[in-house]
Amino acid sequence: MAKFTSKALKIVKDYFDEGKFIIQEGRIYKKYANYYSITVDGKGYSIMTKKIIKFLEDGIWISRSRKVTSKVLSTIKEKYDNKEIIIRNNCIYKKYGGKHQRGYIHFWSTIEGIKYRTFAHKIIYFLHYGIWDDVNVINHLDGNKENNRIENLELISQFENVLYSLRNDEIIFYIDFIDDVTRAKYRLDGTLWKIFKEEAYSNARRNVLNSYPHDILDYEAWRNCNTFEEYEEYINKNRK
Repeated sequence: MAKFTSKALKIVKDYFDEGKFIIQEGRIYKKYANYYSITVDGKGYSIMTKKIIKFLEDGIWISRSRKVTSKVLSTIKEKYDNKEIIIRNNCIYKKYGGKHQRGYIHFWSTIEGIKYRTFAHKIIYFLHYGIWDDVNVINHLDGNKENNRIENLELISQFENVLYSLRNDEIIFYIDFIDDVTRAKYRLDGTLWKIFKEEAYSNARRNVLNSYPHDILDYEAWRNCNTFEEYEEYINKNRK
């Protein structure tokens, strides 16, 4: 899928301005037209939204048809209670976006025949601040990648994001990767490289001490050395 262009972003903003999509409590919802679709026990139902709204708001179901069973209605009510669907401006909206394997919520749209995909938090940040940044990273302050409330989002640098991930063990670093290849990849020099090395070492050390048996090679080095420099010195001294 394509990355969002400025033209595609403008169209997406128009979608939200027109009410085709809305944001509530950090979640993106998509508007149903005149009919609400649901599948229960493998069977599909298409129900007029105004009847669903009447049922959800007043607890009244009026229909001559017996096709909509009590189980269908209870399923709809459950989705409403769980905020999978909401009512806004006398319309029904369905929670939009699947969950990425890393925990983020997807957002996608087909515009002029082209499929675009990104993350919901990037769209929400863009709509609130008017900023679309493909260089820096939007961080979730509480660590919950599904919490896309605007107050939980902050724009930080790639370096800050890597440090955040290391400190919170969102990624596991290995000692062999604290090298010139990594230094060049993240364009780290001077103080930044020193900070990175220590954070990466602390991350690797926690992983080893918490996850590996005590008889592994260099375990004593990991246990006794609190910094990367101490570790290098210990290894060089004891391997001669």
